[in-house]
Amino acid sequence: MKKIIAILSLMTATLGFAADLSLDKLTAPKATDSFTYFRMGVTEAVPLDSVEVIPDVGVGHRYKVGTGAVDVSGNFTRNLKKDEGSTYFYTAPKVSYLQYITPSKGQSLYAGLGLGFGGLQDKNAAKFLGFLPCATLGWEMNRASDHPLLAQLDMSQPIWDVSDRAFVERAWFDSAASGFHPVVEFSLGAGF
Repeated sequence: MKKIIAILSLMTATLGFAADLSLDKLTAPKATDSFTYFRMGVTEAVPLDSVEVIPDVGVGHRYKVGTGAVDVSGNFTRNLKKDEGSTYFYTAPKVSYLQYITPSKGQSLYAGLGLGFGGLQDKNAAKFLGFLPCATLGWEMNRASDHPLLAQLDMSQPIWDVSDRAFVERAWFDSAASGFHPVVEFSLGAGF
């Protein structure tokens, strides 16, 4: 009889604790305010006129704000082929505001705009050091876990060269005008 009373007591206590759990709490995205992430991807080998891509690495921190996020990041890419000359591209820092399309879901498309400070050098040793406006389109998955996943496409355009103290006077999409094209990066990342 004592065993039956003990088993019934244990079952009642277990059901009482289980009643506090709801399915909504288990499936809603995590309410953390921020996370740090590491990204790896590909970008253009030469920011002027090329279809070749090279590895790209980046690190950042995302602060959630309402239905969006403020993203502070940096990235670096460099072409190491000796026959093409030294080319590189970096931003440090880049600050963007990202708006989630479905912020209450476990995965969401996001888009945003930002401004970065960085530099690049093409194969002809043309250099840029200054401000780069950027646009971002991405997909954040596993938002309810401790390790969200990212797939992100970024486009940055050199616009204000601080070394010349002037706007870049080069055509954006015309390589014959020896101008810097927008730099396009695709990356995959994981948060922690």
